[in-house]
Amino acid sequence: MDASAVVEAVIGTPAGDVMSGRMAMADAICAPAHMPAEVVQVLRRLERARVLGPERALEAVSDLGALRVSLYSSNSLLDRIWTLRHAMSAYDAAYVALAEALEATLITRDRRLAAAAIDICEVEVPAG
Repeated sequence: MDASAVVEAVIGTPAGDVMSGRMAMADAICAPAHMPAEVVQVLRRLERARVLGPERALEAVSDLGALRVSLYSSNSLLDRIWTLRHAMSAYDAAYVALAEALEATLITRDRRLAAAAIDICEVEVPAG
């Protein structure tokens, strides 16, 4: 599950409800180790733009900390991340490379990433 999907889940958007349901059904939720920091950065940006109030942003950070997500180091994925550099950012490539290595489905709300990853791993873009 990439940061775009997790952000939706922790801020409680209609798409986030879909994400939360998907997470509840999954055998495991896995992400690169940088995912929590990436999510917190988005929450910071949403608070600064006054899309989220300070209390709601803090609650979303707390919800993030409570998620049962297995975080994986990107060290073993660096070569694959590098090979994907022409199609996506290194941050996005880490999600794709991890999904590929685990033979897992990449769950994302980022349609651009989904389009770039579709030939590499299974991709799901839940509606919402």
